[in-house]
Amino acid sequence: MTKARVDSLCGYVKQMFPTLPAGVQHRHDIFEPTKSYRVCDFVASQYSSRVGDVTAFRNAGLAMAKRDGHAILFSLNILNGGLQDKDGTYDCTGEGQAGRGTYSPNCRMTSQQVREVGSILGPAGCGFLMWRYDDTFMADPANQQAFRDVGAKLASTPAKAATWANSKAM
Repeated sequence: MTKARVDSLCGYVKQMFPTLPAGVQHRHDIFEPTKSYRVCDFVASQYSSRVGDVTAFRNAGLAMAKRDGHAILFSLNILNGGLQDKDGTYDCTGEGQAGRGTYSPNCRMTSQQVREVGSILGPAGCGFLMWRYDDTFMADPANQQAFRDVGAKLASTPAKAATWANSKAM
């Protein structure tokens, strides 16, 4: 798969639904980062701790979106995006780990990681996503507070228009 092929798929969607923004979900920094989408309107780019510095990740994503003239949404991998368990036990009970992720050696994000990373990425893009498919994780009081804290931060941030610059290409 190439960016050009994915871009053609965005074009196909836009032929069927001309007013619907069409985009992709992948990390902005790993799938042909030197090439550009010309038709896709947005990229949803997911962060996890193994990517490294969240501020550098955000800045690189924003720079790519500006370069390519599309919108960017950021997301968090809360169930597999914590610090990986590299001590050989794969119990994810170490510092910065909040239990086993769904794939070894991935661990869940801590509530503090959710709060910090969400507060950095959430206001930066035109949208913010987190998957919810683990009721126990979502019901944890510390995680619920972190979600509320991120939500409050986003509620106090001026809204950004999600301009679909590339939609004029069709």
